[in-house]
Amino acid sequence: MCEGCRGSMPSQLSLICIPKCFSSNLANYPKKPMTSYLPFSTEQLLKFKAKHPDAKLPELIKKIAAAWRELPDAENKKVYEADFKAEWKAYKEAMSKFKDQLTPSQLVTFEKVKSGKNAKDESAQGKLRTINQAWKNLSSDERQAYIQLAKDDRIR
Repeated sequence: MCEGCRGSMPSQLSLICIPKCFSSNLANYPKKPMTSYLPFSTEQLLKFKAKHPDAKLPELIKKIAAAWRELPDAENKKVYEADFKAEWKAYKEAMSKFKDQLTPSQLVTFEKVKSGKNAKDESAQGKLRTINQAWKNLSSDERQAYIQLAKDDRIR
């Protein structure tokens, strides 16, 4: 059972569940742009393969990475970075349009999934710090609502 949409997983061994609430909008989900290094590396891979046909892929990638590091900033690097910035701006606009299409319940689920991915990167102690900070940021009225819920749970 998926926690996000309460739907069943595609299989028992599957760890990935596409929530039913997103199924209609997934076709419109914007894809993040490639970093400035990736277009450079794809262009250079063809050139390096032509120069070194018997070289293995890890060797070629090391040579491409060295070429990227040695590339002067004034030359092509800025062109690739400018392309990335333009694509990133277009991605942000597309993402805001995508979020505008979501229903309120889909938006809540989207934010939960997003915060869950961020929380996986934190340690248990880091998660507790985050929760503690969120609690401290609540007003006394908001805290009182949670305290009342906790009291009601003790009665049950």
